Amino acid sequence: VVLIVINFAPVISLELGYFLKHINAPDISKEQETMDFLSDNSDLGDFALYIPKIEAKTLVVANVDPFNANEYNGALTKGVAHAKGTALPGINGNTFLFAHSGRNYYDGIHMNVQFYLLEKLEPFDRIYIKYQGQLYIYEVSALKKVWPDEITYLSDQQFAYNKLTLMSCWPAGINYQRQLVEAKLIEVKPL
Repeated sequence: VVLIVINFAPVISLELGYFLKHINAPDISKEQETMDFLSDNSDLGDFALYIPKIEAKTLVVANVDPFNANEYNGALTKGVAHAKGTALPGINGNTFLFAHSGRNYYDGIHMNVQFYLLEKLEPFDRIYIKYQGQLYIYEVSALKKVWPDEITYLSDQQFAYNKLTLMSCWPAGINYQRQLVEAKLIEVKPL
């Protein structure tokens, strides 16, 4: 019983926290979201991600090989990984970020699971990235579920704009499918 409680307490806490935050919460303006991120990200370094709706705020580790398990597992203990060979914020192409979605006692010790609530995102939700002295503001445009062997979203870089793709396993903590959130760059602000 104790192991079950320890294992599921983080999941229950995240789901309950999300529910309570959104049950009767007033809508926060997009400007307030931006200010919240800018006022509280000093410990995240020069490449950071913030998704207000799911309260994900983390360091982004750049240029991680998504096909090398040792490399990406090491990066995912520190933050969200940026896939090597994909665009960086502000450059036309697909900026591809990935992280684990598992949420249990063991994951909490060994992995950064910032994308546990990724499936709660909806079109028009905002995603913020701080990169090299600029704030990149993206708006969610699509949500998809794909099979693990479908990787065109990773290799296709032919975009005339800067697209952001977030990826995690689905369902949370299980490696059955991949959950993708696609967003389009809508604004850049100097920091």
